[in-house]
Amino acid sequence: REVLIQAQKAFPDISQESILGKIKQITSKVPGITSDDIDRVKKLVYAYGKDWARIGQEINDTPRRAERIWTQHREQQKAPQTWSEDELNTLRRCIHDGVEMAEASRLIGTKTRDA
Repeated sequence: REVLIQAQKAFPDISQESILGKIKQITSKVPGITSDDIDRVKKLVYAYGKDWARIGQEINDTPRRAERIWTQHREQQKAPQTWSEDELNTLRRCIHDGVEMAEASRLIGTKTRDA
């Protein structure tokens, strides 16, 4: 919410819908992953290490998705709960300049959708 308010102030000529869309793209999680999925993968990583083929099989999913679930969990653990002024400024520049989501995410760093 704080990011939206600040982005609207910084870019009054850009619609709220456009700003929200860009924020969502930049901060989105892997689609369809639940906290139960993360808990299952955490337990399996602790049991088998990063054997994604085995973990994927255990959760009836692909090795790639198992790894993405783990990565999302790790990123959430590292993500600060608030946005710094530098991060907000970077987000403002990305929105203003139409930066692609992957590049904006790289520039901003790790954030979760709820941060």
